[in-house]
Amino acid sequence: MKPPRFLLAIALCAAPSVIAQEYKIQMQRPAKEGQRFELSCRLQETHRISAAFAGRTTPEHKTNFVAELDALIEVLETDSKARITKASCTISNCVRVENQNKRELLPVKAVVLASAGKGNAQFQVNGKSVDPETGRILAEGMQLIDETTTEEIFGTEGPKKVG
Repeated sequence: MKPPRFLLAIALCAAPSVIAQEYKIQMQRPAKEGQRFELSCRLQETHRISAAFAGRTTPEHKTNFVAELDALIEVLETDSKARITKASCTISNCVRVENQNKRELLPVKAVVLASAGKGNAQFQVNGKSVDPETGRILAEGMQLIDETTTEEIFGTEGPKKVG
């Protein structure tokens, strides 16, 4: 007597899960010195301020801006966990747009030297620190190491089976 075809199909589908391979869960690839990659990001921030006192309210004041950052990143140094600690960032676009006003934060082809320190990153152009607003935008876009990384939160120490 021949086994039914559907039993054969079930056996073939179940076989890979029985011999499933294990993989380390990683949120991002480890960085390597000399590695280059394109960065393109858009950051949006909105602030709303209103006040109420004794039944009286003031009209809401709203500010909204968008920052655009496009650059070529070159990894210069990494730490023992293969996270970027120092990088060169060649700007192709770094602007802030508020309402209809567009303001260039860094000129095209500016080279930013970024280094991660404990608790804060430092950004320099031609040996001078960038202004705090530009530094905050670069820090958000480049995401240099900080106290806790997404890898430490969501990654795994050892390999895990799929499923």
